[in-house]
Amino acid sequence: MIFKEEEKQGYFSIFHFKCKMCGIEKKISCENTKNVECIPINKAVVNATIAIGIGYAQLSELSASIDIPPMSSNTYQSMLSSVGDVVHASAWDEMKNAGDEEREIALKNGILDEDGTPMCTVIADGQWSKRSYKTKYDAFSGAATIIGYNTRKVLFVGIRNRYCSICQKALNRDENKPAHNCFFKLDK
Repeated sequence: MIFKEEEKQGYFSIFHFKCKMCGIEKKISCENTKNVECIPINKAVVNATIAIGIGYAQLSELSASIDIPPMSSNTYQSMLSSVGDVVHASAWDEMKNAGDEEREIALKNGILDEDGTPMCTVIADGQWSKRSYKTKYDAFSGAATIIGYNTRKVLFVGIRNRYCSICQKALNRDENKPAHNCFFKLDK
């Protein structure tokens, strides 16, 4: 078999080989695509960037420093959206489970209001930062969390934004907003 070409899809590759004697062509991928328990390499890499707090530019730098061609920006954004949806769904499930756990503790301890609704003690905190230069320059994003007092688990995370770069770009160009996952979540 002789190597013919490499088909790249981000960090995933398919290697094409051809037999010199019989002409049979064979494709070999760099990972087992049939194993559903493993996260595909592109999703795993993007998930890692989320976990360590870097973005596409830093991932491209890392790839260049270890002499591996980086994935394209479009591939990264596509994987980021896909991974983000999974992380979001998982976070909501965990917060619901934490809420159910707090509710059960309140019921077990008999902490109910007059209607029989369990009353859960929580710890809440939030932030909307101010920038330290000039005046009245509030940040574009804020966040708040609610944590169960008994379980110390996150019950809710809220993030609000006053800016969406895609919407702003369309507005500046006097174009219609394209279909996108808009991060503008607050009317001021």
